Amino acid sequence: MKAHQYLQDMATFVEVARHQSFTLAAAKLNLPPSSVSRHIAQMEARLGIKLFHRTSRNVLLTATGKDYFAQSKDIIEAAQEAYAQVQGKIRHMQGPIKIGASVSVAQDYLAPFLHEFSQRYPEVRFEIEVSQHYANLALEGFDVVLRMSTQPLSDSSLVAYPLMHQSMSLFATPSYLAKFAPITEMAQLQDHLLTGNITPMVMAQAQRKWALTHKTLKPEHLHLTNYHAWGSMALLREATLAGLGISCLPTLEMQKHVKAGRLQEVLPDWFSKPVQLHALTTSRAQSQRVRCFIEELTAFFRAHTIETSQDN
Repeated sequence: MKAHQYLQDMATFVEVARHQSFTLAAAKLNLPPSSVSRHIAQMEARLGIKLFHRTSRNVLLTATGKDYFAQSKDIIEAAQEAYAQVQGKIRHMQGPIKIGASVSVAQDYLAPFLHEFSQRYPEVRFEIEVSQHYANLALEGFDVVLRMSTQPLSDSSLVAYPLMHQSMSLFATPSYLAKFAPITEMAQLQDHLLTGNITPMVMAQAQRKWALTHKTLKPEHLHLTNYHAWGSMALLREATLAGLGISCLPTLEMQKHVKAGRLQEVLPDWFSKPVQLHALTTSRAQSQRVRCFIEELTAFFRAHTIETSQDN
């Protein structure tokens, strides 16, 4: 099959998937509905897979169809935009971007970034889903998901754009620490209420452990008995500032609170696994607005990291 036929098949498939209707897709493509239906049937026959579930009322994507749609929609959008640019029809970015993020990332980083981005590109629309669960980009239709983790990415099918890398240290309020004897060694942490985000935790033999490393690179695991786990880094930070125990938090970002006397670093020679933030997509072939979004977001985090370092 010739190259242009692949693109034509893909474009027809994308319109049917978007509208979940042969009739609406046909109107968009300026073709009879029967031609679109026949085209999709021939495409499925060539591929040897079923892309749609057809009923008298609905045209729904199969699991394979959802995967193919996640890959192909960006390719078609990029091709359409490239063609329009040649014709001089695109003067600015426009259209939707669907973003997934955790509560902490959305609150601390995404909200201030989107304020700046929207001022530059007012016709880009955002659909933002804030959730603590790890979204499936392909099945849930996200353009970009921002994911923070201390572990390497396990899904090799995703394209990861690094945004931030921060070390993690232990902090508590001076008022909390004043109630106890000075902490000079790791074993003393067992006597304290420890609070942390879910991501720095590892599960081993059904027991919670806190992995800490000394500056000499000697690792140790602390078995946790008195521990509160938070699903949000923002909530964890506020709980720590309110005096709820000793917490593992981003080292650089907490220095402003240390300087202001609100927090005190505990066992400064020890640190936890660094936390990494990535922008994840299903493909490197993205629409112009998604490419621009990721480029601007990367620059935003670079500036934020430099600003935080200079402040400290």
